[in-house]
Amino acid sequence: MDDRVDIYPVEGGKLVFDIPHGQLEKLQEHINAISDEEVTVTAAVEFPRLLIDRAGRNNNNNNRFNSRGGRNFSNNRFGGNRRDGGNNRFGGNNRFGDKNWKRNDRDGGFRRNNNYDSSFSKGRSSNRNNFGRFTDGCIAASFSSSSGSIATTAGLNSTDSTLHGHVKARLDYKKLVENVDAAIDNCKKRFSEGNPQLVAELYQRQAKLRHRANLLRAERNAHAKQLGQAAAKKKQDKEAEQAFEALRLRGQELKNEIADMEAELAKVSAEMELEALKIPNDTHPDVPVGGEEDSRVVLTHGEKPEFYFKPKDHYDLAADLELLDTQTAARVAGSKFTYLCNEGAMMEIALVHWTLSKLRARGFKIMFPPDVAHYKLVEGCGFQPRGEATQIYSIANSDLCLTATSEITLAAMKSNEILPTPTLPLKYAGFSHCFRTEIGHGGRLTRGIYRIHQFSKVEMFAFCANETQAQEFFDEMVDIQTNMYAELGLHYQLMDMATGDLGAPAYRKFDLLAWMPGREEYGEVSSMSMCTDYQARRLNIRHKDPKDEEAGTSFVHTLNGTACAVPRLLISLWETYQQEDGSIVIPEVLRPYMGGQDVIRRSE
Repeated sequence: MDDRVDIYPVEGGKLVFDIPHGQLEKLQEHINAISDEEVTVTAAVEFPRLLIDRAGRNNNNNNRFNSRGGRNFSNNRFGGNRRDGGNNRFGGNNRFGDKNWKRNDRDGGFRRNNNYDSSFSKGRSSNRNNFGRFTDGCIAASFSSSSGSIATTAGLNSTDSTLHGHVKARLDYKKLVENVDAAIDNCKKRFSEGNPQLVAELYQRQAKLRHRANLLRAERNAHAKQLGQAAAKKKQDKEAEQAFEALRLRGQELKNEIADMEAELAKVSAEMELEALKIPNDTHPDVPVGGEEDSRVVLTHGEKPEFYFKPKDHYDLAADLELLDTQTAARVAGSKFTYLCNEGAMMEIALVHWTLSKLRARGFKIMFPPDVAHYKLVEGCGFQPRGEATQIYSIANSDLCLTATSEITLAAMKSNEILPTPTLPLKYAGFSHCFRTEIGHGGRLTRGIYRIHQFSKVEMFAFCANETQAQEFFDEMVDIQTNMYAELGLHYQLMDMATGDLGAPAYRKFDLLAWMPGREEYGEVSSMSMCTDYQARRLNIRHKDPKDEEAGTSFVHTLNGTACAVPRLLISLWETYQQEDGSIVIPEVLRPYMGGQDVIRRSE
């Protein structure tokens, strides 16, 4: 093969790279050095073409492959027809690693001008999909040593959109294998679809395949030396020529065996990673077992308010006082949206300002994070951004989602970072809009603003060094919440939520339920979760003491808690503080944030 790298599409949506003879090992070393994903030499694997097209459009002139000659690519794509070779390689002045890959480019190099340099790059750019850049996490397994070709794949789940890949679970697989029965029992208690037995079997199978692949590579390396020696002697006599030919044929067999072995390894590894994402966190030993109804009351504050008239629910109160307008919102954006109006809007601002002031005084760093995040980061926090039952809104033709909580964007701030241990805990308070599909929820008790698609929330989040530090922060969150809602004059219960209501990331979760007189029931207004290192493993967030050179890195522990979910708090406050004439008393602690106003009355 001449000294070139040609890139072209072939049948079945594969991407194939022809590379210089004998350079597969060097290429794999470079890919492994710069990629977060585990990449191995393997046979050509199915590769969805859409990964190369950011917009996902089927346009052969500008956004798709051009089939001219089977090699050329469309304008502003994989090199077009550039022949100068100056900037048409995998990055950095025609160099991939420390090897010159092309001096005189033909059709089809990666164009540096079009963001193709360092196409397999690590770091911030690897989370982007800029017209052909391979998204971090999409490289599941790739390179063929038998055909001299390379095919990359987003093979973790071929049914998913190829604009985004999956995050890695980074489970402690050895621990899982050693405690598989306990993991199975944990999944049953949490009503989880995770299959620890399958993950353990796939992990063990992966280990065996790796071992066998390493043996074959060792044999190949030894064989290459023998082949070189035989090549030097093959012209001496017929016996030497026959020996060389036998070695050459065995070399071909080894290439094929290694390719087959590593293709199987890639397939098993991809399946294991996908199944591992379904495994939930461990469970705190004190968590009640069962469904939501089995959750335990930790404490109760105050008494249910008594009324000498029939109390209204928040929807009727707000309609009379012109605090919200859901009918107009329905015309503008559809059902389960609202306009907060007049004192309704002012009370939201007051609640948020009051809450952030409280948290600032407790040492939290105040953040207004983005309202969107990459799919992988959403998945890294334990949310499911895909599927019919998802609560996550996706943004079309991108790998972005609208965030359901600022927990996602606060956690993602430190993804792929190593934090100095002495700086922990890091405490953040994020104010953001939250977007949820709320699929499957309806009925009388969800009318008004109890369950809506968009709302405002202040979220607490922390990165901690270990379980002890995490428990201390969890206790601090509970103290903050119980005191704040007591200051607001609300009657509430603090609940230790049962295993079936924890969700995948939480090791333990406390919910605070405020009494809502108009609804005649408690409603969740806050939720506080310990997530151990579950999210940190997926997001690859570690910590290390910089003064201890011998110490390794450890995954951080993450925690999150609702400080102020505005709509639910408004419901409880309006219904609790309503008066017989339909007016609403403003809680004393909020009056300074509402210009000193003490009562909300119907405007004349």
